[in-house]
Amino acid sequence: MTTLNIKNIPAFIRPGAFTLQVSLPADRDPNAYSGQYTYVSDDASIAIGDEVLVVAAHAVKLGRVVGRDADVDIDPMNPLEIRWVIAKVDVEPHRTRARENAALIDEYQKSLARSKRNSVAEALRASLDADGAQAVSKILGGSAPAHKRAAPARKRTKSLK
Repeated sequence: MTTLNIKNIPAFIRPGAFTLQVSLPADRDPNAYSGQYTYVSDDASIAIGDEVLVVAAHAVKLGRVVGRDADVDIDPMNPLEIRWVIAKVDVEPHRTRARENAALIDEYQKSLARSKRNSVAEALRASLDADGAQAVSKILGGSAPAHKRAAPARKRTKSLK
């Protein structure tokens, strides 16, 4: 004869408690999820798709809510203790930071590429004589360095003597 599991009594008598189905990350691939496990919570803000902290295999793990019951839906005679959700986790700030960091890295890489192009163009201009530097600058849309600019042609004036 099976008896009532007293460890699950709080789930039945705590106001607002309900059961959730939580999927946990697979051990070898944190982006893949394993089977569903039942947990209890009384945090009404938890919804399907939320990330929650739970105890699984004697460790705290991050799981994803894949199902939510309106009430406690467990067998009171179940010999296993149904564990409680530790907390809902707001992962949006982390996701936002990750997107921003990726954008910063992208801008930095673009900046390095521009800097490299500019360095090569400047090195080319610096190695040329004045006329060559002017020609390259005209093609590239910049002016030649001052020490490479051709001196303006002087007008010849007649001497007044």
